Amino acid sequence: MIYEDRAGIIWIATGDGLNKFDGKTFTVYRHKQGLAGDLVMGILEDKQGYLWISTDKGLSKFDAERETFRNYDRWDGLQSNFFELHSAYQSQTGELFFGGVNGFNAFYPDKLLDNPHIPPVVLTNFKLFNQPVSISDDSPLQQHINFAKQINLSYDQTVFSFEFAALNYRAANKNSYAYMMEGFDKNWTYTSSNRRFVHYTNLDPGQYTFRVKASNNDNKWNEAGTAIKITITPPWWETLWFEGAMVVLFIVILIVGVRWRLYTIRTQNQELETQVAERTRELKKEKDGAEILREKAEVANQAKSTFLANMSHELRTPLNGILGYAQILRRDPSITTQQRHGLNVIEQSGNHLLNLINDVLDLAKVEAGKIELYNVDFNLHMFLTGMGEIIRIRAECKEIIFNLEMDSILPNDINGDEKRLRQVLLNLLGNSVKFTDSGNITLRVEVQNQLDKSYISIRFIVEDTGVGITPEDLKTIFDPFHQVGERERQTKGTGLGLSISRNLVELMGGELQVESQIGSGTKFWFDLTLQVTEHRKIVKNIETNLPIIGIKGKTPKVLVVDNNWENRAVLVDLLTPLGFETKEANNGSKGLEKAMEFLPDVIITDLVMPEMDGFELIRQIRKSPELKDKIIIAASASVYEKDQNKSLTVGSNVFLSKPIKIDSLFAQLQQQLNLTWVYGESVTEEVIVEAVEQKIVFPPTDVVAEMYELSLMGDVNGLAQELTKLSQTDTKYQPFIRKMQALLKNYQLEKISEWLESCREVALVNNIS
Repeated sequence: MIYEDRAGIIWIATGDGLNKFDGKTFTVYRHKQGLAGDLVMGILEDKQGYLWISTDKGLSKFDAERETFRNYDRWDGLQSNFFELHSAYQSQTGELFFGGVNGFNAFYPDKLLDNPHIPPVVLTNFKLFNQPVSISDDSPLQQHINFAKQINLSYDQTVFSFEFAALNYRAANKNSYAYMMEGFDKNWTYTSSNRRFVHYTNLDPGQYTFRVKASNNDNKWNEAGTAIKITITPPWWETLWFEGAMVVLFIVILIVGVRWRLYTIRTQNQELETQVAERTRELKKEKDGAEILREKAEVANQAKSTFLANMSHELRTPLNGILGYAQILRRDPSITTQQRHGLNVIEQSGNHLLNLINDVLDLAKVEAGKIELYNVDFNLHMFLTGMGEIIRIRAECKEIIFNLEMDSILPNDINGDEKRLRQVLLNLLGNSVKFTDSGNITLRVEVQNQLDKSYISIRFIVEDTGVGITPEDLKTIFDPFHQVGERERQTKGTGLGLSISRNLVELMGGELQVESQIGSGTKFWFDLTLQVTEHRKIVKNIETNLPIIGIKGKTPKVLVVDNNWENRAVLVDLLTPLGFETKEANNGSKGLEKAMEFLPDVIITDLVMPEMDGFELIRQIRKSPELKDKIIIAASASVYEKDQNKSLTVGSNVFLSKPIKIDSLFAQLQQQLNLTWVYGESVTEEVIVEAVEQKIVFPPTDVVAEMYELSLMGDVNGLAQELTKLSQTDTKYQPFIRKMQALLKNYQLEKISEWLESCREVALVNNIS
């Protein structure tokens, strides 16, 4: 649309603002310059020379000489904020008509007047610890809060809040507010009508004045506002009279003590003085020696813990890049089967290294006494069943039976550290699978004692028919880095699992016990006292196995703040192809600048960065009026739980540990931004169907040993060649070959290695017999 005003200036309505052409140059006015919306629908000029512009976000009155805008929206009486294109008309009487999606508006511009009413400001409510304060003689409020001039609070009443309102009822939702606690706040805090309250916590004893002011819908401010004085009295032990009394008492005691000591010294003989002095020197020498040893041990222990934590951070950072890109590349449907196998090997190796790092760190935390429990409510039956399915699969690969036996009177829901309990049981069950070649493994959970309605004693038992443990090894089985059994079995672990498990069980209030017989099997058990909780309805999220390839709706904006370029690259390369608009920053200071400029929907930030770290960045974002409501995801390789908890305390919405799992990131983005994903075709690998019902005849031990070595090296072609050679020797090996081909087809090398290990022992027995 093109419009020429009475001065001959050409005005052009576009989808990207209002354009002005004075015959020489073009000038563009957009939302940033004050226009209601960038999509301009119509232009009219009134008799006073003002331009009226209809947009997709309201109606604007434009003073071309001063270049100022006055905007109107549906709260001012418009049919809606969206107007139709070319739907604008001016009558001969000067009345303007603008049409929109819900009708049209007609008005005389010279009759539109701003609201001149300066609204009174009142306090409407006062709460202590989120509870309204009643009016009574023994209450801080002696009359309604709006009429009170002063409130006296004690030192233990420092969690309070005010509610306030402006008495303007013309488009009241456009009222604005500003508040400040003099003596605590340095500046006014501005807010809208949607947030007419303020909370204060832990104010120091002293004198304060709470002030609040407001404006009407046309931004006419009541600068005087209203105010109330607040006095917080100190505890009796911090009053001046008590401190003075303590000073006087101390002086008296000091004088009496000095005089008594002088008298005692004068009455002692020289021999006693000599003996005391000599003994004092001996004790001091012993104490200094013990103190030096203690300090050295503490320094050494602290240095070890710091070293392990720092090394973990340094290792997790490249692991984030390795595992991140492995997960990204696996999502590509165009990669070949061989490439997918390679990515599987990379991801399995990275996860194995990550597990080793976690084991070493858990051991360091245990030795330093820094492991803490985090109790949550969880369904015990679902917990045990899910864990049983994991072990059942591993057991079936070795053709052994797994039994899960649960006491019929077990409670449904309990409160405890689900993560640590799972860690202990999976370690014990994993060891049983590793050291059992035939027979069965049993996880038995029994109720020992119902202490009362709220607490119950439960015994967890892991029992197998494996190779057993010698009496000599039983004495050292819980020592760190100590492994028992054959050397080939030892290569599968670090020797830290049982040591960590014993300490975790003790931390949960139990004791890990063991008994074993060589050739008959091993039994581990421990008792825990757990709290029984009320039954909760468990809602399972319905997940799809299809890959995510995009987003429906508006394009989300993501800012990635991390001083490591590889970490930024992983997130950018993951999110950009899905339709996210991404920006990067390499430290907190630049991240804050980019956030103010970019105004992202979500900010993903590291915590440990130079110049400004992630904690300070989160604080600054929460203080910013423009950014305070943005979603913040803290992602860090830090192993300190205090850093994780601190990130949530200072204002992050979510904490993700590096290396970041793509599924976890997608789940948080979907939850926090209410996203709807677009899914592509499935790129998952084929499911192995083991239709090998015939009795398996194993090849000679040297052939099985050769295949076992090839599986450990990940040599798929070598395994295929060995199977081809074997098929040409004897048809009785066909069931063995078919099962190997089924596993090899899906590149399940870990299952192949575990199965071949059991095959070696079976083949050895068959060949001997």
